[in-house]
Amino acid sequence: MRPVSCDHSVVSSRPTVVFVFDIPARRGYPNGFSERVLSFINALGECWQVVAVPLATADGTGMIEPDALVAAVVPIAVAPREGGTPSRLARRIIDLTVRRLPAMSYPHRLPELRSIVDTYGAELVVLYGSTLAHLATDAPESVPLLCAVEEDWSVVTDLSRWTHGHGRLRRAVVRFLERPGVRTSYRHAGRRAQHVVVISDAERDRFSRFAPPARISVIPHAVDVSHFAPSGADDRDCDVVIVGDFRQRRTSDPAVRLWRASRSHRGNWSGRRWLFVGRGSDDLEIAGEPGVETTGEVPDVGPYYHRARVAVVPAEVGTGVKTTLLQAWAAAVPVVATPAAAAGTTAVHQANALIGDTSAALLDHADQLLSDEAMRAELGAAGQRAAEAFQSHDAAAAFTDVCRTTLDAG
Repeated sequence: MRPVSCDHSVVSSRPTVVFVFDIPARRGYPNGFSERVLSFINALGECWQVVAVPLATADGTGMIEPDALVAAVVPIAVAPREGGTPSRLARRIIDLTVRRLPAMSYPHRLPELRSIVDTYGAELVVLYGSTLAHLATDAPESVPLLCAVEEDWSVVTDLSRWTHGHGRLRRAVVRFLERPGVRTSYRHAGRRAQHVVVISDAERDRFSRFAPPARISVIPHAVDVSHFAPSGADDRDCDVVIVGDFRQRRTSDPAVRLWRASRSHRGNWSGRRWLFVGRGSDDLEIAGEPGVETTGEVPDVGPYYHRARVAVVPAEVGTGVKTTLLQAWAAAVPVVATPAAAAGTTAVHQANALIGDTSAALLDHADQLLSDEAMRAELGAAGQRAAEAFQSHDAAAAFTDVCRTTLDAG
């Protein structure tokens, strides 16, 4: 990562920032927000003392890169929510009626936060992720708070165990039940935080119900372009790659539907190889089918892009910018995507990507690329150039500026 410039005359005292997060801060991790968290932490670490506070079910091992620019790592073990169906139902009723919190708002409280702030003399607290927004009430009033909410909760809800593996009716009911808790969580963040960070203009419009627009900053998604750059060796042994967290219905459903559509689609799809990369891919119902390779969770998705001739991003819903599209662009792999996947990027049909809104259209575009090596090279190069506008160090620098503004305002 390119170092973020820091005016040490402005922050000569190197203030201490407590940064709380619950997803791994890792490079090349399938969860696109992982690299974003790491880049934010490292950007702050260039200028300030960062105390990283990962929330994990164990001792925090693997939650942050060993070379992250932090002064200290203080993991907080979060007990897993175990138990049978009656136990889960009872907890959910309590969450909805007493705590008024969404299902994924866990832990419900973080009393350790105050002691960490006191111990390290923190002058700023950062809560990263919409699932931690409710913890704004645990941050000391005397210390400025920044909440990086990022995504809309209607999307986050789709990742929950309460909806995963169920149909549209169940997801709609869960969203309806979650709505009061979402409002409570966002209201806490909007009232307590001096500043809020979201990932797109649409998210800013949604969150403006809970905080004045002047206190909301948009920092678009980005990737470490150099990390995904092609190595030069041509080891492309599969035709189509789809990358994501396949435990999520918004990832697995369109991916499986696309593969099934290819079985009867016109074109030369017989014998072509598909590669599904990421958590939950081994559990897909099509795992083990002829021509299908699944990897399960991998430490770095980068090398798998380099194995593919075409990357498909079949997302049907989403907010912000799809990380997988940016990763494929940075890897110089030609991209076929849906309009939802291309939203928020500079994707232009036939210029740096091929865009289709149905499975048939996506398959036609992919078939066209697989049949034309020159077109693949041209589109891949155009995508790599487009990725330059979504550099992680630019987003990290913007985040540092917002933190500095929040600190000064506090």
